[in-house]
Amino acid sequence: FKNEPIARLIKGQSILKPNIEVIIERGFEVSITKKLERIITNWVKEKINHDLYSLIRLEGSNLKYQEKGIAYRIAEELGSIDRKRMNTEINKNSDEVVDLVFEAILKNRLKPGVRLSEISLQEEFGYSRSVVRQGFDKLVDSGLLQHKKNQGVRVACPTKEETIQIYEARQAIENAVITILVKKHKNHELDLSLIDELISEEKRLHNTSQYDEHTKLSCDFHLTLAELCDNKYIVDSLKPLIPLSTLAASVYSNPDSTFCSYAEHNDLIQAIKSNDLNKASRSMNEHLDHCVKSLDFNKPIRTRSFSNIFS
Repeated sequence: FKNEPIARLIKGQSILKPNIEVIIERGFEVSITKKLERIITNWVKEKINHDLYSLIRLEGSNLKYQEKGIAYRIAEELGSIDRKRMNTEINKNSDEVVDLVFEAILKNRLKPGVRLSEISLQEEFGYSRSVVRQGFDKLVDSGLLQHKKNQGVRVACPTKEETIQIYEARQAIENAVITILVKKHKNHELDLSLIDELISEEKRLHNTSQYDEHTKLSCDFHLTLAELCDNKYIVDSLKPLIPLSTLAASVYSNPDSTFCSYAEHNDLIQAIKSNDLNKASRSMNEHLDHCVKSLDFNKPIRTRSFSNIFS
């Protein structure tokens, strides 16, 4: 295995299966022979296990998604990684699947209603079926994917009512974000330099045709504000709502809208810097209300049937 180029495995070569055969000379008792076979077999498997785990582990590794995934699939096929360690790696890799889908939605590469293929992710990134399925399960739980029997998994396509509820939830969470940030700013515990950089980049992209990049930056603005609270529960609550908002905007976008997120983001930050909680909360509420009002809920909904967006 050590001398087998990982690239050959990615290109479709069959996953390696060791055929361990222990040959012991005559003269040993049967019980001793079986014990030797067990010791040698376990030693070989442990050697494979060590080599594979050095490839799979994320810490300090610069392997690409594909290489990690292929190494994991080999380990899973061989059964050479103990169950506890395997479960840990499944969870880590399924989080990577979640992040890939998140990123694709935020960059408008994944559209509402698109059907996702487990096989597509397995082939493209080398993930095992169990890893992809667990990642999809997490995304279904968050509302970003929808699963129907005999129809597979599709990207969510929020209705008008769901869109309004998404923004109501965001308003509740992001008002809490504003309360925390204003308090931190009053106590000189808040560094807004990263936010200022995001706003500057938003301003640069505002009058360009780089719509996808601008959308991603706008989403990053809200997530970064939440992260500045240093409260993982707030971040985890808001995180799935941001790409859901992006999906809603993709469905109901209004080309005639004059809505400008950059200007309102800038006003919001100035309100936080003024240490005026009422002003900052009002700015956030008006911004989220404008996000909803900029949508056209009367336009026909178009969805796609299938997309291999990860190629």
